[in-house]
This record gives sequence, structure tokens and C-alpha cells, in this order.
Amino acid sequence: MYEETARFQDRHWYFVGMREIVLGLFQREKPGRNLNILDMGCGTGQYFKALSEFGKVIGTDISREVFRFISRNGNSVFINTDVQKLPFKNCRFDLIWASSILEHLKDDRFALQEIYRVLKPGGRVVIAVPAHHFLWGHNDELAHHLRRYSQKEIEELCRASGFRLMRTTHYGAAPFPLAFVVRKIKNGLSLIFPKLKEITDFRLVSFLGLRFFFLSVLRLEKRGLSRFNLPFGLMLYVLAEKDLPDPDK
Repeated sequence: MYEETARFQDRHWYFVGMREIVLGLFQREKPGRNLNILDMGCGTGQYFKALSEFGKVIGTDISREVFRFISRNGNSVFINTDVQKLPFKNCRFDLIWASSILEHLKDDRFALQEIYRVLKPGGRVVIAVPAHHFLWGHNDELAHHLRRYSQKEIEELCRASGFRLMRTTHYGAAPFPLAFVVRKIKNGLSLIFPKLKEITDFRLVSFLGLRFFFLSVLRLEKRGLSRFNLPFGLMLYVLAEKDLPDPDK
């Protein structure tokens, strides 16, 4: 999956379009500059370049495999560590980027507590997780996902960890029907052709003819998300804040 993500992340319509949406949602909050940023579970480093515009970025990932992909980007600092045992002091970061990481962890609640610990008061966390339990498919298994989330589940998880929710929305509504059909057909056909389980959804929908159409529609979705939230989509976006201490206490 690392190899395939690195190969597709700068040219596949899914990675390009979905990344533009998440960054657009975050940039609308005018986050400022010179921030201390943690890219938690950074994988192949697809957000490094964009995040470095806001400050110094430290990326963490449990796999040493990502070293060879990160080095191509030449951005910021990478630390090989478990995101549930972050080697940082309390209140270190202004921003924590947790995109496509919680769904991989056995104890997502503890990971959020670690995020809360190393985040400064007034600091923010951006979370992106796969949405809708009924979309579960072989691609989730290939990516070592343990779960998908409902909006209620991720919101309750963030609140229980002490965060104040600033915005929650689905995104990736444009390719949602295609993903639903592809996953259901693939799940059924894999009973007859087991080798289908080894083919990622990205390869199945990488036809050149889809690129222009879906990139255009995802960019329209990005514009729409500047004004309203979406009730469905492939992913969930959460922006949350660690409250400042109450001066009266």
C-alpha cells in the first residue's frame, strides 16, 4: 500500500482531489504561520509540502518503509515511532495533522489522548477518517483498517478526549456512488475470484477518462464545502481545538 500510495498520490484523481478538499477546509480557518506541526502517521508524506507552508513539520510513522518515500519529498523531519507513544513533551505543537491514522489503531481513544497531551492549549487537530460502516470492503483490509466511522462516533470520541469541535463534515461525495458500486461488486466477485481481494480500489478506478471528470467535480465540492457541510461522503473531516485554561479556575 505504501508503494501504491507513493505512485498514485501526485497523479491519481482520488488522492489529488481529496487532498485539495482537506487542505482547503483547513486553510479557511486562517491558521497562521510559524507553527509547530506534527504530521501524525505521515505515511508517504503527501501532506508535508503543503503543511510546511504553515511552519516546521515533524512527521511520525511506525513503519521504516516510508523512509524511502519521504526522502523523495525532502521536506521537514521524520521520526520512526509509534503514534500511541509519542516521544514529545506536553503542549509541544500548535497543530496536529491526523489524516487516515485513527482507523489503523486498536485504541483510537488513547491515541486522541496522546494528541491532546502534546497539543498546546488553543492548538488544533485535523482528523480525517473513512466514513460509513456499510462501505467496508477489501481495500480497508489491504490498508489494515480496523474500522470505519459514523459522524456521531468520531464526534463523541473527540469530545470524550477533551476537544472542542469546531467543524465536522463528510467529504468525497462526488465519487461516493462509484465507490459504493465498485466495493459491492468487488466483494461479491471475490467469492468467485479470490485474487480480486489483492487489487486496490485505486487501481480499479485509475482510468484516464475518469481523472478530468472526478477532479472537476471534487473541486466543485471543495467550493461547496466553503459554505455548507455534507451529510455523506467517503471520508469524515474533523477540526477540533484544545481549549485554553480557564483563568477563573
